Order: sequence, then structure tokens, then C-alpha cells
Amino acid sequence: MRRALRRLISVLCFWRPPSRLVKITVWHRMTVIGTITDETTLAAVDALWSAKIALPRATRTTFQYSLDLQRLRGAKSSSTRWLYNAEGLARVLAIPVFGIHIPVYRIPAPDALNRLVGIDIAAPDPGEGDLD
Repeated sequence: MRRALRRLISVLCFWRPPSRLVKITVWHRMTVIGTITDETTLAAVDALWSAKIALPRATRTTFQYSLDLQRLRGAKSSSTRWLYNAEGLARVLAIPVFGIHIPVYRIPAPDALNRLVGIDIAAPDPGEGDLD
């Protein structure tokens, strides 16, 4: 009985309404290459994004794109900028602090995500100005 009561109190105190993706802004270096607000596309991107897998600490890469993911949770809006490369690797943009590891994630279907957000991997990228 006590255990059930503690669990109920915990759920009531820490439960948050589910968030939904409402807007994505895609940047290539310092230029916006697209903004996505279409519900179907956002749902497809959210499904791929939520399936991302954390990679080992030693994973290093360069990022050519950044994605601003804007979410709505109840009446509150929040936005997070992620660095992304067309091979499906991503990490949240954060100021490195001594002793804090910023994980790199792999998106399971990078080709599908690239197509959804409008990243054209066929175009040659000289590599100058990579974000990392």
C-alpha cells in the first residue's frame, strides 16, 4: 500500500504532458534552407528523431547543418538547436563545460530524415565552415 501511494505521488508530482513537434528550422552554416510546419512531415521527423541512439564517448564528427526543433508542451514552447550531419549523426548545441560530456546520437534512417527536412546530400560540400 505504501509503495503504491509513493508511486502515485511521484507520478502526480513529476508527470508532464507529452510534447509535440511544431516547427523545424534547417540551417546550413549561417543560412536558413527551410522551415517545416506541416503536421505530417513533423510527425514523421519526430518518429525518426525519437528513435535516435546514443553513441560511444569517443565518437567525433563534423556537422554541416543545424536543426532548430521547436516543441509545444501544454501551453509552453521550447526550442533546442541540434548540430547535424547528413550521415545521421547529431548532438545538442551546448557550451562545453569541463567534465561534461555532450553525447553524439545516430538517427536510424538518415536518408529518410534528410529527405524530410530538405537536406540534399547530392550537392558537393567543400567542408569549409563546418560546425564543430
